[in-house]
Amino acid sequence: MTDELPIANISSESEHPSKSVQRQLKYDAPPMARLIVADDETNEDGSVRSIHELRQAGGNARYRGAVESIFEDIEDPQNSLSGRCNAFVQLCGKLLDTGARHRFVECNFDKRLVDCLSIELRVIPAILAFCAYALASSDGNLSYVLATAAWPKLLDTSYILLDVQDDISVATKAQASGLSRPLQKTIQNIVPQVSSVLFPKPALPKLSPCILALYCMKSTISTLQTKGESPGLSTPLLKLLVKMLLSESSRCVTQKTISPGSSQMLALGFSILEASTASAEFKDGHQDLLGPLSGLHNLLYLKSSYADPVSQKIKPLYIRVILNITNSDLLLCDQFANPELVGGLVDMVLANFGGLTEDALGQENNSLDSVILALGALTNLSERSGESRSIFLGPAGSTNSFLDRLLRLFMTNVDSISTVSFSVAFACCSRLTPFT
Repeated sequence: MTDELPIANISSESEHPSKSVQRQLKYDAPPMARLIVADDETNEDGSVRSIHELRQAGGNARYRGAVESIFEDIEDPQNSLSGRCNAFVQLCGKLLDTGARHRFVECNFDKRLVDCLSIELRVIPAILAFCAYALASSDGNLSYVLATAAWPKLLDTSYILLDVQDDISVATKAQASGLSRPLQKTIQNIVPQVSSVLFPKPALPKLSPCILALYCMKSTISTLQTKGESPGLSTPLLKLLVKMLLSESSRCVTQKTISPGSSQMLALGFSILEASTASAEFKDGHQDLLGPLSGLHNLLYLKSSYADPVSQKIKPLYIRVILNITNSDLLLCDQFANPELVGGLVDMVLANFGGLTEDALGQENNSLDSVILALGALTNLSERSGESRSIFLGPAGSTNSFLDRLLRLFMTNVDSISTVSFSVAFACCSRLTPFT
């Protein structure tokens, strides 16, 4: 994969020629003379040891000069829309290669990229800027300091992208006033390459601005969480995120399947929401926006695809959000008290508990996490909501209540499941049964 992408012809669209074009001869001209040094030969002061080091130094200088030229085009207030977008596309091209991304960070260009996020961007430059940011942070290279600086800028810009779920190429074409056709074609060519880096398995059929914004937010949150921080969301952005989750979940339920694109949107969205609801900045005013999430109980009944490991994370992430909400707001516990949600949590325990043998626990699987999360959510709901207790315990005299089904399951598997699993089940039941 080469670092360079074809540069769209934009000279006719702006009276201000690109600064990178002005310096093209400076960076591309051949040297006046070639210095030849044997591989093992060094100068007396030890400053030059090999022709390899000379070439590497020259390559680094050319790389730095080329990237600085791109950033100057991005930052130039007199540059045209096409000129700025073309510069972002070239920057993305240089970040497609793993080695180039490491060099980008080593040269501290990641800080300059974060600074560019503060530029008042229109939709298309914002999409391309997020592509570059996502590529630069895709290998976990984003530092805590830069993540802290980037977070408020991402929130401001993500608001205009979360509502756009078309493919980036389609969105670009729809809002392409001022973009040359060659540049539009170049964007269409590079978007699949960006997508393949960000989402290698399973590959996405399309990369939308919404998924791109969610990816950037999640990668930044992951860096902040390494220092124990859980950043919060603004009220408008939280409202938009919940709206997106409701819409995408409804689509999955209607289609009775979770497509790769939907699984990424839901997994990223719930991850961001889980971090936000665990934040110290989680305010009472925000909690009113989360009540509609109780209607997503149908997600608990959808089967996850074994070919798509991302889809298997959706249910646990959704339950983590429920746990955070029910831990923070007693009033919302009643809103989450519905038979479908309680039944879905019980079904998760019934489906996963029997396979929790000692051998299975030594393998990488989500079964134990699913059981613990589901039991924890049932405990929260039953302890804090009278309506939930009524649903969980069933009618008086019933012998097939949700609680009875769980107790029979635990007693049936007492000799086969692991000690850890039985201890978890016993602890949860001991907190539930006093309400009988």
